[in-house]
Amino acid sequence: LSIEGGVAVASVGDESDLTRAIRDEIERLRNLVAPPAPPTYGPFQVLEALRSTLLVAASSLPVVFDIDEDLVAVGSPEDLAQVVHGLVSNASKYAPGSPIDVSAARDADHILVFVEDRGPGVARGKRDLIFERGWRASLEETEGYGLGLSIARDLITRAGGDLWVTPRPGGGAKFVVSLPRWQGLMSIDGSVTPGATTDLSYNASERTNTATLQEEERREGIKRLGGAT
Repeated sequence: LSIEGGVAVASVGDESDLTRAIRDEIERLRNLVAPPAPPTYGPFQVLEALRSTLLVAASSLPVVFDIDEDLVAVGSPEDLAQVVHGLVSNASKYAPGSPIDVSAARDADHILVFVEDRGPGVARGKRDLIFERGWRASLEETEGYGLGLSIARDLITRAGGDLWVTPRPGGGAKFVVSLPRWQGLMSIDGSVTPGATTDLSYNASERTNTATLQEEERREGIKRLGGAT
């Protein structure tokens, strides 16, 4: 690029570079507005997915978490961590200084993750509204529960789960994240999300068999017992 009489004049090479730069910028903008690639889901240990997020949160917030190591869900560990991080962040804004409890449980088909605070809670008539895309609450609410809940629910529901809120016994809000429970016989399409374990074998009657090594040890024990008989 040269300057002649105060006017910028581009050489052929400069024009080529400029064209390439414009093309690259157009491609970058196209990628920004393009739909994201479909996520890859697989079995993962809930505690491992949330450990880092919760430890960081607990370093600056009154977060207490209690999650068993043998809880195995199907979905995206990154999505779950993002959702729980958002729920904890919202709870800290809506009930500053109050304890935030994060726990998990299972039922027959689901893994449930709970995030509980001790704030004023969510009014019955708004427990569905706060998850609606584009819904706007009052200023106080948009600084708390109104942030990102529609996105959070989308992340969970696309994995076959759900996200809702109920009153916390004793006051406050209790957000519930539900994901499919890993049964050990489910067919998972595609590769497992990084960090997930493909060889997990989970059975309700064998709570401790949550990793490949433990499963192999159990099988070896069965073989020895069979040989003894």
